[in-house]
Amino acid sequence: MEINIPGSKSIAARCLVCRLLSGHDTVITNLPDCDDTRGMLRLTESVRAAVRDGSRDIRVDIGEGGTTLRFGMAACASLPGLAVTLQGSPRLMERPHTILVRALQDLGADIRMLSENNAVAIVGRQLRGGTVDIPGDVSSQYLSALMLSAPVWRDDSLFRISAPLVSAPYIYMTAGVMRAFGAYVECRETEAGMEVRVRNTGYAQCARYDVEGDWSGASYFFETRLILEAAGMPVPELLMPSLRSPAESLQGDSRVAAIFADAGRRLRSGDRSQMRLTLTDTPDLVPAVAVGLCLSGIPFRIDGVEHLHHKECDRMTAIASELRKLGFPILASGDVMEWRGDRSGREENPHILTYGDHRMAMAFAPASIMAGNMTIENPGVTAKSFPGFWREIGKMGVMNNEVD
Repeated sequence: MEINIPGSKSIAARCLVCRLLSGHDTVITNLPDCDDTRGMLRLTESVRAAVRDGSRDIRVDIGEGGTTLRFGMAACASLPGLAVTLQGSPRLMERPHTILVRALQDLGADIRMLSENNAVAIVGRQLRGGTVDIPGDVSSQYLSALMLSAPVWRDDSLFRISAPLVSAPYIYMTAGVMRAFGAYVECRETEAGMEVRVRNTGYAQCARYDVEGDWSGASYFFETRLILEAAGMPVPELLMPSLRSPAESLQGDSRVAAIFADAGRRLRSGDRSQMRLTLTDTPDLVPAVAVGLCLSGIPFRIDGVEHLHHKECDRMTAIASELRKLGFPILASGDVMEWRGDRSGREENPHILTYGDHRMAMAFAPASIMAGNMTIENPGVTAKSFPGFWREIGKMGVMNNEVD
């Protein structure tokens, strides 16, 4: 069975910023047609036009795009002569951005948060570069945003990131994309956390970049296979041609194949010992893994995921709350999410809330295999990263919530 997985929106975002800052017309293929990438395209193309035409005061609506806002703030602050206002949703502007804003201001940026207008005002300057200390326990996007812009700063840069560092594979992803565009980046893990060096070489011409398929998006199909197997139903072989192998992929989320392979072995062998995982580096896998393991009867403990509180919604609380509706008493406290294999009463007609979060909708969709009278609030939220999700998951017999 062939599943059409879109290109990685994380890689696409990095490519678009590199193309903007390079000043060249790189051809980027397999860009995902999703809300987040459209928002990043809208921003980068508006800024490219403003730079080309000498326009100063522009306003760009970036909607819910956290990556667009963070990468956009650093890139726009690094383009002398540009004046731009980035308008976001109230929920987006409530998320933590202060660390990035202060780091940019320390480098010489003219950037102001307009909280009352859900916006940020930026006047581009030649930023200094130098040494920047960043806490690593909230979001790797702060560092990625700074890294992407650092090649066009006045001096070389050294970023020192304190431990614990969450989502470290995204830092290596950023470095990989930057190198493809001709930048010099060196990442080194240290006892204190990580150091990243970026030289002020600018970006070279990159004629073409092919965006690989999104392993995060693929996680829901591995989850579905596991639940089908647990339900004693036919399990299709999956062909996802846009994905690169885990050995070749820039995405840390490619480990999802190994996680669900291990879960499948446990299921077939009757091993119901608690599956222990640390997903600090791959938090976007938590929804699919937690729901998939519960519906398959495999107890688990997931460590290192306190930063899930700061995602599109409070995913730690949201996942636990909605799984309880299906009869799984989840423990979620500190940086741990755990299910010990016990069951509680399931709601007769469970209605799963998505909290405006695309990953909540996609992760709970396969649960309909065993809870057929289940409904999902706002199925169209999947357009943020995977507009064709309901069509593709429907190929595996999962509930049809396709949105026109």
